[in-house]
Amino acid sequence: MDTYKSKQLTKNETKLVPALTRPARIAGVEIPEWWDCQWQRIPCNKKACFLCSKQEVEEAWDVIADARAVLEEVSVGALPVSQKRTAIGECAECHAPLKDSNHPMSRSVGKWADELFEVFMAGVVEDAWWLDTEAAAEVEWYAPVLLDKVGQQLETNAWLSSDPRNQVAEADHGYTRYVFAECLLKLERSLRELALYDSGQKAEFALAIARLTRLKQRILKL
Repeated sequence: MDTYKSKQLTKNETKLVPALTRPARIAGVEIPEWWDCQWQRIPCNKKACFLCSKQEVEEAWDVIADARAVLEEVSVGALPVSQKRTAIGECAECHAPLKDSNHPMSRSVGKWADELFEVFMAGVVEDAWWLDTEAAAEVEWYAPVLLDKVGQQLETNAWLSSDPRNQVAEADHGYTRYVFAECLLKLERSLRELALYDSGQKAEFALAIARLTRLKQRILKL
């Protein structure tokens, strides 16, 4: 396996999505810290965490842990090529319902995610060394999270349209916008790093960045 070092991004390259402060309260609703563990690649794993504590939410954890296990095994390169291909496919299937949405935003983000998935599949076929990088792990995790959150936000928007004074819906909507910004920041930073590597997928990563940049403002305004 080739050795590699994480390349430093220039000052201009790090100016991606404006950093947001995690909201503690939205529309009078307190945002619990365990909400972060629903979508972050590395959860807090604290015993006191409502989501991470197996004793408190064993059933919910099993579902989330299974999804994390598939993504993490692919990310760290623990599987042989044939199993990696199967695992990545299973991850994509988890988000298949969103691809069937007729909403233009879901179609656009779904198309971008599909194209990025094909780039990773090409890397799997080649047993590319970059699959074992932190940048690849970030992209593998946050691309489907972004797609999932777009679908969730569209549902929340419909909820708010029918019940505009619902504080829970307002809180969910505001928090998801924060998640959008965080996911976009991680994706853009990691894709830019992958595009710096001398690999067979270099051009495809640059194209993925350009397409995500075009989608960014539309996503943040949902």
